[in-house]
Amino acid sequence: FQTVKMNNSPHHFESHPALTFVLSKWLPVAHNQADEPAVVTQPVDKERLTALIGELTPMLEQNSFDAIRHFKKLKALLSGTCLATEVAGMEPFLETLRFDLILERLKSMLTRPTTKELL
Repeated sequence: FQTVKMNNSPHHFESHPALTFVLSKWLPVAHNQADEPAVVTQPVDKERLTALIGELTPMLEQNSFDAIRHFKKLKALLSGTCLATEVAGMEPFLETLRFDLILERLKSMLTRPTTKELL
């Protein structure tokens, strides 16, 4: 084995081919955002979104399993929009049947000024 030398900083390792190879297999590569094209999002279908949230809200409040199907419809509706990532982030709560947390996040999302501009 060769020793990996450390500089003065405990978090700085000198470049070593074997270490670089191993780390590249396990760690994600950092991307420069300036090199990536701007993300173009689809507009939100306000009418369908309002109707779907109106149907979904009481289901979430009553812990109804029908909320799962409606949440998936909501996710599909918002796919490709500026709200898609936020709704996708609520999915773990759906998997654990934490309807209360989904409802809380939806209400928070809908009351934000940036979201209100979309609606």
